[in-house]
Amino acid sequence: MELALYAEMDIVVVMVIALLLLHSLTNADRQAKQILIIRIYACSISLTTLDLFWKVVESGHVVVAREANCVINILYYLISAFLAYCWFCYAEFSLGGRHQYNMRFHALLRIPLYVIFALIISTYWTGYFFYIDLNNCYVRGPYYMPFLILTYAYAGFAVAHAFLRALTSHTYALGLEYGQLARFALFPFVASVLEVVYPNIPFVPAGLMLALLSLHLDTQERKISQDPLTQLNNRNKLIPYIENLIHQEGIVGKLYFFMLDVDGFKNINDGYGHTEGDSALVLVADALKEYCSGMNSFLARYAGDEFCIVHEMMIPGEIERMTHEIMEVVEESGRKADKPYVLRVSIGYACFDGTMNSVKELVDAADRELYKMKEARHKENGV
Repeated sequence: MELALYAEMDIVVVMVIALLLLHSLTNADRQAKQILIIRIYACSISLTTLDLFWKVVESGHVVVAREANCVINILYYLISAFLAYCWFCYAEFSLGGRHQYNMRFHALLRIPLYVIFALIISTYWTGYFFYIDLNNCYVRGPYYMPFLILTYAYAGFAVAHAFLRALTSHTYALGLEYGQLARFALFPFVASVLEVVYPNIPFVPAGLMLALLSLHLDTQERKISQDPLTQLNNRNKLIPYIENLIHQEGIVGKLYFFMLDVDGFKNINDGYGHTEGDSALVLVADALKEYCSGMNSFLARYAGDEFCIVHEMMIPGEIERMTHEIMEVVEESGRKADKPYVLRVSIGYACFDGTMNSVKELVDAADRELYKMKEARHKENGV
């Protein structure tokens, strides 16, 4: 009965993660992050399959030689270490580390992994991490706990880094993403502790499944609420965010909504092609991200060449300075990129004054101000 329940749990885990893997394999995206998550899924399936096979052997339903039993457990340990390393790489890539494309740096990072691999393989003779007794049963070795610490050091570092970035991020969307990366290890960590205490229950595979399922759902949520071109929030995320703010106490007179529009965007598309138009939008988005990185602001792409900033003003007169600085930052980004056109934005803004009953009224008020600014610029240029 115990074996049947153990097998059922492992089989369910394999089936769920296999579905996640199939979804990833049918995705046309083959960037580094996607390749890493495919490896994580494959390692998790292999780990759970080996866990099930180990339980069947341990229960005596399948008889294998002691040497084969030892090899099965060595493979389990090797895949565990490689899984932790893959998660480290995935998390660091998602966090945008400055060394993510440095091959020499990654070669150095793999050295501890190779050391762990060597120690695991040597366990066949030393019995440091585990050994197979005369009854052909698995027994934890004297250095089992150091093995766990070594194996999960990669994942632990990635979690700590993600948690720190989540705490220090001033961008709403990035803060949520980094928080998810930090929380990923929660299920496997708790599961590992439980499995140390209750070795006859497959807590680790179940913990992996819950973590990967949570990561998958979070990724799908971001795809729904994130603009694929600029990686900013989209309107699906913007509206609920503002709705939540306007119902908070003390927000009247402090909440400002900025609507930005790229000047002459149609001319960029017509004169240089839509690919260059996309490049201009990405430049604007990156300039806004850089400018707002140290502020309590929410960025979004509203539609087409329109961008939004939601900002809580605390200092009187700050809004005029902020508007001027945003226009300068965007124009400077175009000059640095050596674009054959001037990259400029017009800006309209509105303050939530308490008389507005909906997000639409706030957006419409900012849009009217934006229209006035564009009209004034057209008159200045004689258009």
